[in-house]
Amino acid sequence: RSASVSKFGLGDVSATEAQLARELKVPVHILNDGEAAGWSVADLIRQAHPELERRTILVLTVGTSIGAAFIVRGQPFLGRYPSRASHLPLDPNGPVCEEHRGCWKQFAGAEARRQLAISLGLKDLEGRALDAKGVFDLLSPTTDAEVADRARSYFAKLGCQLARGIGVIATVVPLDAVVIAGGVANAGEVLRAPIVEHLTRGDSLNKEVAKGLTVLMLPQASPARGAALYAASLVSRDEQIACERV
Repeated sequence: RSASVSKFGLGDVSATEAQLARELKVPVHILNDGEAAGWSVADLIRQAHPELERRTILVLTVGTSIGAAFIVRGQPFLGRYPSRASHLPLDPNGPVCEEHRGCWKQFAGAEARRQLAISLGLKDLEGRALDAKGVFDLLSPTTDAEVADRARSYFAKLGCQLARGIGVIATVVPLDAVVIAGGVANAGEVLRAPIVEHLTRGDSLNKEVAKGLTVLMLPQASPARGAALYAASLVSRDEQIACERV
């Protein structure tokens, strides 16, 4: 089975896994949302984008914070501790979070997106800031043109902030592709285009490096799906067949 564990602690998760395994009397493995999405993306890449299967891919989830994972030659990479991508310092004079000034999540995390929606006047009927899905829904043909322009501006600004962090990571790690996974990827081209624009014009990454970088949106690559795939990978084929017969 897969389950969600929020903010259980930082660093090496092996001690937490061991403790939970003793209490539950079953093997326990902990993934963060980015790592779990990585398993989902790896599976989808094999199915739909075989040209990228042997490449190096950065996977990002954009939720409450920013999750990240790497896929190297078709295999999700699991390190000693979960990715800390959301705390990537982008601006030493930026807003303060619990670890640094100007962390990536301060510009593209849930609260930053909420403030962005408020600044653009993108609210529901009760005056609450719209989330990314709500903003995307405003891009329908029946929406007032001025409101739709503000919705497009929301994704343009979010794409810029995502590109800033991607550029830093791609400067250090030679990437072939970046995949935005999960719900925010439903925005599709309206979010992908500004990410590509900011990367290729050299705002945060060498232009020649950016030209060779593929950016994909895979909303179906959810962390929950990836966690289930990871759990299945730990079970032998005979055990899977036995479970299916029960």
